[in-house]
Amino acid sequence: MLSFDGLMRNAIEVIEGLVPFSEDRVVSALSARGYTESEARSAIRNFIFGKGLIPRAMINVNRLDLIDVRVDLTLAPSVVSKAEKLLNALTEDGYLISWGKSIGLGNYRTINAVPRAFLGDYRAVFDSAVSFGKLRDYRWFETETSSQYFSPDPSVFDFRTGNWKSGIEQTNEPRKLREIPRSRGNFDALDLKILLQLRKTAAQTPEALALSVGLNASDAGEVAQRIDRLSREKFITSVYLDFFEAGFLAPSTAMIDILCRSTENSLSSLEERLLTNPYLSAANFGVKSLAALFTFPLSAFYRLQSALESLVLSQGNVDSAFMLISWFENETFKKPESASILTLKFDGSRWTFDADRLQERLKEL
Repeated sequence: MLSFDGLMRNAIEVIEGLVPFSEDRVVSALSARGYTESEARSAIRNFIFGKGLIPRAMINVNRLDLIDVRVDLTLAPSVVSKAEKLLNALTEDGYLISWGKSIGLGNYRTINAVPRAFLGDYRAVFDSAVSFGKLRDYRWFETETSSQYFSPDPSVFDFRTGNWKSGIEQTNEPRKLREIPRSRGNFDALDLKILLQLRKTAAQTPEALALSVGLNASDAGEVAQRIDRLSREKFITSVYLDFFEAGFLAPSTAMIDILCRSTENSLSSLEERLLTNPYLSAANFGVKSLAALFTFPLSAFYRLQSALESLVLSQGNVDSAFMLISWFENETFKKPESASILTLKFDGSRWTFDADRLQERLKEL
Protein backbone atom coordinates (compact mmCIF):
# COMPACT_ATOMS: atom_id res chain seq x y z
CA MET A 1 0.00 0.00 0.00
CA LEU A 2 1.20 3.52 -0.76
CA SER A 3 2.19 6.07 1.87
CA PHE A 4 -0.18 8.63 3.35
CA ASP A 5 0.96 11.14 0.73
CA GLY A 6 0.27 8.48 -1.88
CA LEU A 7 -3.27 8.08 -0.55
CA MET A 8 -3.88 11.83 -0.74
CA ARG A 9 -2.40 12.02 -4.24
CA ASN A 10 -4.74 9.23 -5.35
CA ALA A 11 -7.69 10.94 -3.65
CA ILE A 12 -6.92 14.18 -5.48
CA GLU A 13 -6.68 12.39 -8.83
CA VAL A 14 -10.06 10.78 -8.24
CA ILE A 15 -11.73 13.99 -7.05
CA GLU A 16 -10.46 15.96 -10.04
CA GLY A 17 -12.44 13.69 -12.36
CA LEU A 18 -15.75 13.78 -10.47
CA VAL A 19 -18.42 16.35 -11.31
CA PRO A 20 -20.35 16.83 -9.14
CA PHE A 21 -18.30 15.74 -6.16
CA SER A 22 -19.69 12.75 -4.27
CA GLU A 23 -18.08 11.14 -1.23
CA ASP A 24 -19.48 7.72 -2.14
CA ARG A 25 -18.09 7.95 -5.68
CA VAL A 26 -14.67 8.95 -4.35
CA VAL A 27 -14.73 6.02 -1.89
CA SER A 28 -15.72 3.62 -4.66
CA ALA A 29 -12.94 4.83 -6.95
CA LEU A 30 -10.31 4.64 -4.18
CA SER A 31 -11.50 1.13 -3.29
CA ALA A 32 -10.84 0.13 -6.89
CA ARG A 33 -7.26 1.36 -6.33
CA GLY A 34 -6.80 -0.94 -3.34
CA TYR A 35 -7.78 1.26 -0.39
CA THR A 36 -10.24 0.19 2.29
CA GLU A 37 -13.49 2.09 2.79
CA SER A 38 -12.18 3.33 6.15
CA GLU A 39 -9.01 4.73 4.58
CA ALA A 40 -10.96 6.39 1.77
CA ARG A 41 -13.58 8.02 4.01
CA SER A 42 -10.90 9.17 6.45
CA ALA A 43 -9.06 10.89 3.58
CA ILE A 44 -12.20 12.80 2.65
CA ARG A 45 -13.65 13.61 6.07
CA ASN A 46 -10.52 14.14 8.15
CA PHE A 47 -7.93 15.41 5.70
CA ILE A 48 -10.03 17.30 3.13
CA PHE A 49 -13.22 18.65 4.71
CA GLY A 50 -11.64 18.44 8.18
CA LYS A 51 -8.88 20.78 7.03
CA GLY A 52 -11.19 23.31 5.40
CA LEU A 53 -10.54 22.29 1.80
CA ILE A 54 -13.44 22.81 -0.59
CA PRO A 55 -13.97 20.86 -3.83
CA ARG A 56 -14.77 23.42 -6.52
CA ALA A 57 -15.68 22.91 -10.15
CA MET A 58 -13.19 24.46 -12.57
CA ILE A 59 -15.23 26.47 -15.06
CA ASN A 60 -14.08 27.15 -18.61
CA VAL A 61 -15.02 30.82 -19.00
CA ASN A 62 -14.23 30.72 -22.73
CA ARG A 63 -17.27 28.46 -23.26
CA LEU A 64 -19.31 31.21 -21.60
CA ASP A 65 -17.97 33.68 -24.18
CA LEU A 66 -15.83 35.36 -21.51
CA ILE A 67 -12.14 36.30 -21.61
CA ASP A 68 -9.84 36.08 -18.57
CA VAL A 69 -8.38 39.58 -18.08
CA ARG A 70 -5.91 40.50 -15.32
CA VAL A 71 -5.73 44.21 -14.53
CA ASP A 72 -3.11 45.63 -12.15
CA LEU A 73 -4.45 48.79 -10.52
CA THR A 74 -2.37 51.55 -8.95
CA LEU A 75 -4.79 53.71 -6.98
CA ALA A 76 -4.48 57.45 -6.75
CA PRO A 77 -3.57 58.57 -3.19
CA SER A 78 -7.02 60.12 -2.69
CA VAL A 79 -8.71 56.81 -3.49
CA VAL A 80 -6.59 54.42 -1.39
CA SER A 81 -9.00 54.72 1.56
CA LYS A 82 -11.91 54.05 -0.82
CA ALA A 83 -10.43 50.92 -2.38
CA GLU A 84 -13.28 48.69 -1.21
CA LYS A 85 -15.86 50.95 -2.87
CA LEU A 86 -13.90 50.93 -6.12
CA LEU A 87 -13.61 47.13 -6.11
CA ASN A 88 -17.30 46.76 -5.25
CA ALA A 89 -18.23 48.97 -8.20
CA LEU A 90 -16.11 46.85 -10.55
CA THR A 91 -17.77 43.71 -9.15
CA GLU A 92 -21.37 44.94 -9.20
CA ASP A 93 -21.36 46.88 -12.48
CA GLY A 94 -18.28 45.40 -14.12
CA TYR A 95 -16.85 41.92 -14.52
CA LEU A 96 -14.39 41.68 -11.65
CA ILE A 97 -14.61 38.25 -9.98
CA SER A 98 -11.62 38.28 -7.59
CA TRP A 99 -8.71 40.40 -6.45
CA GLY A 100 -5.60 40.46 -4.32
CA LYS A 101 -3.81 43.30 -2.54
CA SER A 102 -0.06 43.62 -2.69
CA ILE A 103 1.72 43.66 0.67
CA GLY A 104 2.35 47.18 1.94
CA LEU A 105 1.31 48.92 -1.30
CA GLY A 106 -1.79 50.56 -2.73
CA ASN A 107 -1.68 48.19 -5.69
CA TYR A 108 -4.28 45.56 -6.55
CA ARG A 109 -4.36 42.71 -9.01
CA THR A 110 -7.85 42.05 -10.30
CA ILE A 111 -9.14 39.04 -12.19
CA ASN A 112 -12.00 39.81 -14.55
CA ALA A 113 -14.14 37.54 -16.71
CA VAL A 114 -15.08 39.94 -19.52
CA PRO A 115 -17.48 39.23 -22.42
CA ARG A 116 -15.65 39.20 -25.75
CA ALA A 117 -18.07 41.77 -27.14
CA PHE A 118 -17.23 44.29 -24.39
CA LEU A 119 -13.44 44.03 -24.15
CA GLY A 120 -12.87 47.46 -25.70
CA ASP A 121 -15.64 49.13 -23.67
CA TYR A 122 -14.39 47.55 -20.45
CA ARG A 123 -10.82 48.70 -21.00
CA ALA A 124 -12.09 52.21 -21.74
CA VAL A 125 -13.52 52.30 -18.19
CA PHE A 126 -10.01 52.01 -16.77
CA ASP A 127 -8.78 54.71 -19.14
CA SER A 128 -11.54 56.94 -17.82
CA ALA A 129 -10.62 56.14 -14.21
CA VAL A 130 -7.09 57.38 -14.94
CA SER A 131 -8.42 60.57 -16.53
CA PHE A 132 -10.76 61.10 -13.52
CA GLY A 133 -7.76 60.87 -11.20
CA LYS A 134 -9.03 57.72 -9.50
CA LEU A 135 -6.21 55.52 -10.79
CA ARG A 136 -2.61 56.57 -11.17
CA ASP A 137 -2.11 53.80 -13.71
CA TYR A 138 -3.16 50.30 -14.69
CA ARG A 139 -1.71 47.36 -16.61
CA TRP A 140 -3.95 45.19 -18.75
CA PHE A 141 -3.13 41.50 -19.35
CA GLU A 142 -5.58 39.77 -21.66
CA THR A 143 -4.94 36.03 -21.56
CA GLU A 144 -5.90 33.61 -24.29
CA THR A 145 -7.35 30.69 -22.35
CA SER A 146 -9.41 29.95 -19.27
CA SER A 147 -7.53 29.57 -15.98
CA GLN A 148 -6.79 26.13 -14.59
CA TYR A 149 -6.56 25.52 -10.86
CA PHE A 150 -4.68 22.87 -8.90
CA SER A 151 -5.16 21.15 -5.55
CA PRO A 152 -2.43 21.43 -2.88
CA ASP A 153 0.49 19.13 -3.70
CA PRO A 154 1.13 16.47 -1.01
CA SER A 155 4.88 16.92 -1.50
CA VAL A 156 4.68 20.38 0.11
CA PHE A 157 1.30 20.43 1.89
CA ASP A 158 0.69 18.25 4.96
CA PHE A 159 -2.91 17.09 4.83
CA ARG A 160 -2.60 15.67 8.35
CA THR A 161 -2.01 19.08 9.94
CA GLY A 162 -3.54 21.31 7.26
CA ASN A 163 -0.35 23.30 6.93
CA TRP A 164 2.81 23.55 4.91
CA LYS A 165 5.72 21.16 5.20
CA SER A 166 9.05 22.75 6.05
CA GLY A 167 11.45 23.79 3.30
CA ILE A 168 10.96 23.83 -0.44
CA GLU A 169 10.52 20.39 -1.91
CA GLN A 170 10.37 19.48 -5.53
CA THR A 171 7.82 17.03 -6.84
CA ASN A 172 8.19 14.28 -9.38
CA GLU A 173 4.61 14.89 -10.44
CA PRO A 174 4.39 17.98 -12.69
CA ARG A 175 1.01 19.68 -12.84
CA LYS A 176 -1.01 18.49 -15.81
CA LEU A 177 -2.85 20.91 -18.05
CA ARG A 178 -6.15 19.91 -19.59
CA GLU A 179 -7.27 20.54 -23.12
CA ILE A 180 -9.75 23.40 -22.90
CA PRO A 181 -11.87 24.54 -25.86
CA ARG A 182 -11.74 28.28 -26.46
CA SER A 183 -14.94 28.68 -28.47
CA ARG A 184 -18.29 29.73 -27.08
CA GLY A 185 -20.70 26.92 -26.21
CA ASN A 186 -24.48 26.86 -26.05
CA PHE A 187 -25.80 27.71 -22.59
CA ASP A 188 -28.71 29.45 -20.93
CA ALA A 189 -29.30 31.31 -17.67
CA LEU A 190 -30.01 28.10 -15.71
CA ASP A 191 -26.78 26.52 -16.96
CA LEU A 192 -24.90 29.60 -15.75
CA LYS A 193 -26.48 29.40 -12.29
CA ILE A 194 -25.59 25.72 -12.00
CA LEU A 195 -22.00 26.36 -13.05
CA LEU A 196 -21.49 29.14 -10.54
CA GLN A 197 -23.01 27.05 -7.74
CA LEU A 198 -20.62 24.22 -8.58
CA ARG A 199 -17.81 26.79 -8.62
CA LYS A 200 -18.79 27.73 -5.07
CA THR A 201 -18.74 24.07 -4.01
CA ALA A 202 -19.00 20.91 -6.07
CA ALA A 203 -20.01 18.94 -2.96
CA GLN A 204 -23.74 19.33 -3.59
CA THR A 205 -26.29 16.67 -4.37
CA PRO A 206 -28.48 17.28 -7.43
CA GLU A 207 -31.39 17.87 -5.03
CA ALA A 208 -29.50 20.52 -3.07
CA LEU A 209 -28.21 22.07 -6.27
CA ALA A 210 -31.73 22.28 -7.70
CA LEU A 211 -32.87 24.20 -4.61
CA SER A 212 -29.85 26.52 -4.72
CA VAL A 213 -30.68 27.62 -8.30
CA GLY A 214 -34.33 28.28 -7.54
CA LEU A 215 -35.86 24.96 -8.64
CA ASN A 216 -37.59 22.24 -6.65
CA ALA A 217 -35.91 19.12 -5.28
CA SER A 218 -38.05 17.16 -7.74
CA ASP A 219 -36.07 18.83 -10.56
CA ALA A 220 -32.86 17.05 -9.48
CA GLY A 221 -33.02 14.78 -12.53
CA GLU A 222 -32.97 17.72 -14.93
CA VAL A 223 -30.11 19.32 -12.99
CA ALA A 224 -28.10 16.08 -13.14
CA GLN A 225 -28.64 15.88 -16.91
CA ARG A 226 -27.47 19.46 -17.33
CA ILE A 227 -24.34 18.77 -15.28
CA ASP A 228 -23.54 15.75 -17.46
CA ARG A 229 -23.95 17.87 -20.61
CA LEU A 230 -21.90 20.78 -19.22
CA SER A 231 -19.12 18.32 -18.38
CA ARG A 232 -19.19 16.65 -21.80
CA GLU A 233 -19.09 20.02 -23.53
CA LYS A 234 -16.16 21.21 -21.39
CA PHE A 235 -17.92 24.00 -19.55
CA ILE A 236 -16.65 22.11 -16.49
CA THR A 237 -13.15 20.78 -16.97
CA SER A 238 -12.25 19.41 -13.53
CA VAL A 239 -12.73 19.62 -9.77
CA TYR A 240 -9.94 20.85 -7.51
CA LEU A 241 -9.43 21.28 -3.75
CA ASP A 242 -9.33 24.91 -2.74
CA PHE A 243 -8.38 26.62 0.53
CA PHE A 244 -9.14 30.19 -0.54
CA GLU A 245 -11.24 30.89 2.53
CA ALA A 246 -10.99 33.81 4.92
CA GLY A 247 -8.22 33.32 7.46
CA PHE A 248 -7.25 29.78 6.45
CA LEU A 249 -3.48 29.35 6.82
CA ALA A 250 -3.06 33.05 7.65
CA PRO A 251 -0.64 34.60 8.36
CA SER A 252 1.82 31.84 7.45
CA THR A 253 0.84 31.75 3.77
CA ALA A 254 1.56 34.16 0.93
CA MET A 255 1.13 34.20 -2.83
CA ILE A 256 3.15 35.33 -5.81
CA ASP A 257 1.20 36.06 -8.95
CA ILE A 258 3.19 36.27 -12.19
CA LEU A 259 2.04 37.72 -15.50
CA CYS A 260 4.23 37.34 -18.58
CA ARG A 261 3.84 38.15 -22.24
CA SER A 262 6.11 38.05 -25.24
CA THR A 263 5.54 39.47 -28.71
CA GLU A 264 8.38 37.50 -30.24
CA ASN A 265 8.97 34.29 -28.32
CA SER A 266 6.85 31.31 -27.39
CA LEU A 267 6.56 30.84 -23.64
CA SER A 268 6.31 27.04 -23.82
CA SER A 269 9.71 26.41 -22.18
CA LEU A 270 8.80 28.70 -19.29
CA GLU A 271 5.45 26.94 -18.90
CA GLU A 272 7.13 23.53 -18.67
CA ARG A 273 9.39 24.76 -15.88
CA LEU A 274 6.55 26.41 -13.96
CA LEU A 275 4.47 23.24 -14.08
CA THR A 276 7.15 21.39 -12.12
CA ASN A 277 6.86 23.78 -9.16
CA PRO A 278 4.71 22.12 -6.45
CA TYR A 279 3.46 25.50 -5.17
CA LEU A 280 1.72 26.29 -8.47
CA SER A 281 -1.98 26.72 -7.64
CA ALA A 282 -3.37 28.32 -10.81
CA ALA A 283 -2.20 28.77 -14.39
CA ASN A 284 -3.42 30.38 -17.57
CA PHE A 285 -1.04 29.53 -20.40
CA GLY A 286 -1.48 31.00 -23.86
CA VAL A 287 0.91 31.02 -26.80
CA LYS A 288 2.51 34.39 -26.00
CA SER A 289 1.03 35.20 -22.61
CA LEU A 290 0.75 33.43 -19.29
CA ALA A 291 -0.45 33.94 -15.75
CA ALA A 292 0.71 31.76 -12.86
CA LEU A 293 -0.22 31.89 -9.18
CA PHE A 294 1.96 30.30 -6.52
CA THR A 295 0.68 29.69 -2.99
CA PHE A 296 3.38 28.86 -0.45
CA PRO A 297 4.65 29.27 3.14
CA LEU A 298 5.63 32.83 3.85
CA SER A 299 8.96 31.60 5.24
CA ALA A 300 9.91 30.43 1.73
CA PHE A 301 9.18 33.78 0.08
CA TYR A 302 12.70 35.06 -0.61
CA ARG A 303 13.94 31.75 -1.99
CA LEU A 304 10.88 31.20 -4.16
CA GLN A 305 10.78 34.78 -5.43
CA SER A 306 14.46 34.63 -6.39
CA ALA A 307 14.02 31.30 -8.17
CA LEU A 308 10.97 32.50 -10.11
CA GLU A 309 12.52 35.83 -11.09
CA SER A 310 15.68 34.08 -12.32
CA LEU A 311 13.57 31.64 -14.32
CA VAL A 312 11.53 34.40 -15.97
CA LEU A 313 14.57 36.56 -16.72
CA SER A 314 16.31 33.61 -18.35
CA GLN A 315 13.59 33.58 -21.03
CA GLY A 316 14.91 36.67 -22.78
CA ASN A 317 12.45 39.13 -24.32
CA VAL A 318 9.58 38.73 -21.85
CA ASP A 319 7.51 41.51 -20.26
CA SER A 320 6.63 40.37 -16.75
CA ALA A 321 4.87 41.64 -13.65
CA PHE A 322 5.31 40.08 -10.20
CA MET A 323 3.01 40.69 -7.27
CA LEU A 324 3.34 39.42 -3.71
CA ILE A 325 -0.01 39.06 -1.98
CA SER A 326 -0.44 38.46 1.74
CA TRP A 327 -2.88 35.69 2.54
CA PHE A 328 -4.85 37.60 5.16
CA GLU A 329 -5.56 40.41 2.68
CA ASN A 330 -6.47 38.10 -0.19
CA GLU A 331 -10.07 38.32 -1.37
CA THR A 332 -10.07 35.64 -4.06
CA PHE A 333 -13.58 34.15 -3.93
CA LYS A 334 -13.78 35.08 -0.24
CA LYS A 335 -17.13 36.62 -1.11
CA PRO A 336 -19.09 33.99 -3.09
CA GLU A 337 -21.30 36.66 -4.65
CA SER A 338 -18.27 38.03 -6.51
CA ALA A 339 -18.66 35.25 -9.08
CA SER A 340 -22.37 34.54 -8.59
CA ILE A 341 -23.26 38.13 -9.45
CA LEU A 342 -22.41 37.28 -13.07
CA THR A 343 -25.90 35.77 -13.32
CA LEU A 344 -27.36 39.30 -13.08
CA LYS A 345 -25.46 40.37 -16.21
CA PHE A 346 -26.74 37.62 -18.49
CA ASP A 347 -30.22 38.15 -19.89
CA GLY A 348 -30.71 34.58 -21.04
CA SER A 349 -29.13 34.98 -24.48
CA ARG A 350 -26.35 37.56 -24.16
CA TRP A 351 -24.17 39.43 -21.71
CA THR A 352 -24.98 43.05 -20.82
CA PHE A 353 -22.74 45.93 -19.76
CA ASP A 354 -23.53 49.55 -18.92
CA ALA A 355 -20.15 51.26 -19.26
CA ASP A 356 -21.60 54.71 -18.56
CA ARG A 357 -23.05 53.60 -15.22
CA LEU A 358 -19.74 52.07 -14.12
CA GLN A 359 -17.78 55.16 -15.16
CA GLU A 360 -20.14 57.37 -13.16
CA ARG A 361 -19.72 55.23 -10.05
CA LEU A 362 -15.96 55.45 -10.33
CA LYS A 363 -16.08 59.19 -10.99
CA GLU A 364 -18.12 59.73 -7.80
CA LEU A 365 -15.53 58.05 -5.52
